[in-house]
Amino acid sequence: MTALNHFELALQITPDDRKIREMVERARNEAGAALSKTYEKQGAFEEELGQWVRAAQSFLKALDVQKENHRLMDRAAYNLFRGGGNMFRAEELARQALEHEPNNVDYRATLSEILQKNGDKTGAARSLEEASRLDPGNERVARLLGAR
Repeated sequence: MTALNHFELALQITPDDRKIREMVERARNEAGAALSKTYEKQGAFEEELGQWVRAAQSFLKALDVQKENHRLMDRAAYNLFRGGGNMFRAEELARQALEHEPNNVDYRATLSEILQKNGDKTGAARSLEEASRLDPGNERVARLLGAR
């Protein structure tokens, strides 16, 4: 039985005990953080294997806890794009990641690919041109520019 289970059992016995309630909350947070890191690692592994849909799902589960992790947002968006998942959700995640780090060239490239797939050629070109301006030697950006 885990510590969380013990604390929850103690809370059932003494539901008004503030200290036990705090311990339960802390244990839940720690368990959630550990699980989130596991999902993040799993997503990275699935991404390496080209299992785009599974990777996106894992990154999204990690985001349930790490709500402001812009790198996870980008990875989830990219894998949704690669796996043919919900492209509007992918765009939303890519934009959120970029809001956190507007000068991140990889985030801009991800957004550009998603916008292109969603039919926003003007937005895709703008995002890619900005990425190129930020990092003229970036291989991913050069490849995407060549594919236009």
